[in-house]
Amino acid sequence: MRTITFATLREAIRTRYDLPTFSTTSKPSTLQINAMINASASRFSGMLCAAYGDDYFTTTATLATTASVATTALPTGFYKLRSLIWLRGADDPVVVRRASIDDYARLSLLTARAWTSEMPRYRFTVGSVVTWLPTPSAVYSVACTYSKTPVDLSADGDTAEVGPGWDEWLVNDVCVKIAQMREEDPSVYMSERADLERHVMSESVDRDESEPSAVRDVSRRGLMGDHQLRDWITRHE
Repeated sequence: MRTITFATLREAIRTRYDLPTFSTTSKPSTLQINAMINASASRFSGMLCAAYGDDYFTTTATLATTASVATTALPTGFYKLRSLIWLRGADDPVVVRRASIDDYARLSLLTARAWTSEMPRYRFTVGSVVTWLPTPSAVYSVACTYSKTPVDLSADGDTAEVGPGWDEWLVNDVCVKIAQMREEDPSVYMSERADLERHVMSESVDRDESEPSAVRDVSRRGLMGDHQLRDWITRHE
C-alpha cells in the first residue's frame, strides 16, 4: 500500500486549490486545513474498509470479562467488529455469536451464569462496550478481531495509507471543504471526487487475487467444531 506524508498531502491540496502558504491567518488556516485533512482521511479509510471487507485493516485485542458484570469496554479506536472468540481453554476456541432478540429476551433474565453451562452471546449497546449474555460469573478471555479507526495525522512526517493515485480523492474532498468555507463553487472538485471514488472502489474490491474468496461456515458445526458441538449437545440434552 502506497503512503503519503501529512506535509505532502497538505501541499498537494494547496497547489490544487492555488492557495498561498497556509498560516495562522490564511483562509483556511493551518489548524483548519489539518482538521479538514483528518476528517477526509477518516472518511477515506472507512470507504476502503467497506470495499476490502473483513480481510484487511484488522487487528486483534484480548478482552477480559469481569465476574458479575455484563459489559466489557471495547478497544481504543474500535470501528467494526470482525469476530469475538472465547478462549475457553488450550486449543479450545469458541466463536461468540451475536444475540438475537429472542436470545436477548431469554438470557437477559438470567443472573450471573458460567459460560461453561450456558453458551454465551454478545450484543452492542450504547457506548463503547460489548454486553455479554448471560452476564459472566467469572473472568473469561475473549479474542476480539476488529477494524480500527485511523489515527489522526499531526506531525508533517506522519503518513496515511493510499493506493495508486487514490490520494487524489483526499485532495478533492478537502478542496470541496475549502470551497464551502470560502463560499466558492465546489462543483469541479465534487465532480472529480465522484469520478475518483468510482475508480477507487472498482480497484480496491480485492487486494488478494491469488485465490477466490472462501465460503464462511456459520453453522453451529462450523462455528464450534465437531468436538465442541458434541460437548454442547451432550450438556443440554
